[in-house]
Amino acid sequence: MKATKLMKTSPSVISFAAIGGKKENEGPLGDYFDKINDDPYLSTDSFEKGESQLQKQAVLHALDKAALSPEDIDVLFGGDLLNQCVGTTYGVRAFEMPFLGIYGACSTMAEGLLFASLFVDNDLAKKAMAVTSSHLCTAERQYRFPLNYGGQRTPTSQWTATASGSLVVAPSDKPPYIRGCTIGKIVDLGVSDANNGCSHGTCSLFHHKHIFHRHRHDPLRL
Repeated sequence: MKATKLMKTSPSVISFAAIGGKKENEGPLGDYFDKINDDPYLSTDSFEKGESQLQKQAVLHALDKAALSPEDIDVLFGGDLLNQCVGTTYGVRAFEMPFLGIYGACSTMAEGLLFASLFVDNDLAKKAMAVTSSHLCTAERQYRFPLNYGGQRTPTSQWTATASGSLVVAPSDKPPYIRGCTIGKIVDLGVSDANNGCSHGTCSLFHHKHIFHRHRHDPLRL
């Protein structure tokens, strides 16, 4: 694999924000969200519009925490789980930022961070953002069964998060730094479990083993 790149300037994540829903607030990470929305519609008339509001809130919180405005951002990378990434496009269109849509399902935030870091590291942008989201009710309608079908979930069924995350990457002398990145390849290890955890875990192990072996890095010092 030759897709690992070490950054020349090691840009930093200078700001970030996490927005959650009611169930996320009930979990062990509840106290770490910047904002919690108990209403799954987020005061709109559809779950999809509600997901757009999640992204809008995440971007605004990340900007506010760094005392930035949309005009300060050179490019925004964003995506979600919906067709044509409509959650993102309707969520961020009012900001009028240069926008590149990405779709990586569970890897969308990692892709956004990778692209934002590469753009800043190569002086294609001074400040770059990444944002993504998911919503239980939109994901169920998109991939499984709409909630109004009343289907019974098994005890081991995954529960898609109703949440959004956003971050800003820029040159800075403060951590966390982005030291490098690896563009993964498709790895099929024959996992047949319909839930994603097993396949995600083995694929992640494959790529982590590669980057630490190839570059002889101590993961605690990266």
